Amino acid sequence: MREFVAAVTAQDAVAALAVVNPAEVVGLAASFGRARQRLEDVGLTGGGRLLDAVDLRVDDLDVEVEQLADDLARVVPTRGLATIALDPERLPERLGDLTAVLEETTLDGSPEAFENIYGVPPAVLTVRVEGRWYVSLLASALDLQFGDAVREFRIRAYGDEGLVAADYAESDEYRPRISATPQAVLSDLATLVDGGQVAALVDALPEGLAIALRPYASIVQEYLVGVTVTSASLEDLDVDVEDVGDGLTRLTIDRAVARLDFDDITGEPVSVGAELVGDCGTAQEYQPGGSVVEDSDSACLPAEFVRATGIDRATVMVREVEGGYQLDPAATVVDYLDRVVQTLPDSLLEQGIDLVVEEIRYEVGSEDDSTFTD
Repeated sequence: MREFVAAVTAQDAVAALAVVNPAEVVGLAASFGRARQRLEDVGLTGGGRLLDAVDLRVDDLDVEVEQLADDLARVVPTRGLATIALDPERLPERLGDLTAVLEETTLDGSPEAFENIYGVPPAVLTVRVEGRWYVSLLASALDLQFGDAVREFRIRAYGDEGLVAADYAESDEYRPRISATPQAVLSDLATLVDGGQVAALVDALPEGLAIALRPYASIVQEYLVGVTVTSASLEDLDVDVEDVGDGLTRLTIDRAVARLDFDDITGEPVSVGAELVGDCGTAQEYQPGGSVVEDSDSACLPAEFVRATGIDRATVMVREVEGGYQLDPAATVVDYLDRVVQTLPDSLLEQGIDLVVEEIRYEVGSEDDSTFTD
């Protein structure tokens, strides 16, 4: 965790990503480099750091480590002072309009202040992958955002507490589900959905992601008590397969028909599905006999969106692992973002920056009881 804090305060994104769970940031360093270059091209970044006008510091940091499972731990700051300082005079020239409305500002925060605001102490969850410990942004976010919700659910349902030792121990029970070919990954996932076991679905993901998610599998399974999956299928699957390097394969879906049949908590049968053809998709509802009773919510990607983002069909990334392939959600997200970074026209990027600048000027002006005008 200390390496991560040092990299963040130095605004060294590459160093920060190096100590984050690799399964969560695969390909992100290269994509970040391309994004930074785009921002430099429009004058938004400069110098050796992301934003020279911002200084970050963390002093006198002490932490305690709570071992949750063999490969999962929570790191809790017990002492320290985080400082964020803004010097508007050092803003990039592209944001020069903000110099007149922003003041030099310093914000301080401590573990106690964080707990007073959010009701829980600050914490970073770490995972061990292939013998090395990494910061897990996914596990940390889940711990912060859903800890209270999990606790409330279990109290209502069982008069119990939130995540307990047995839940965290599930992260040690990872049993990888591996497909023989890239094309088989999606159909194998449909088979796992048919089985109705949440933990099995998590095990179909790369180990680094599964360790972070597995403690929540039992919670989701409990939440779905009373809902019985009777069948799940993925048919008429037609995909283009592209090896993009670094053990990753992109599956571009030309056509797919998915269907899910289940009994809801009242015992009533429900059949829903979706059909995807090229850049168009249709949601469907079925009668018990199998015929479509409603064919609604059909939509296609707008041509303007395709031109601006380079995204014209649904794609997923699969990762080659020992013995076969697994779906990689993190790599899928990064792949989409990277295509947007490389395709987004400068004109749209400039418009976005102008909107952000105008919004900041308006908000600052409102706080000062003044009105923003051009």
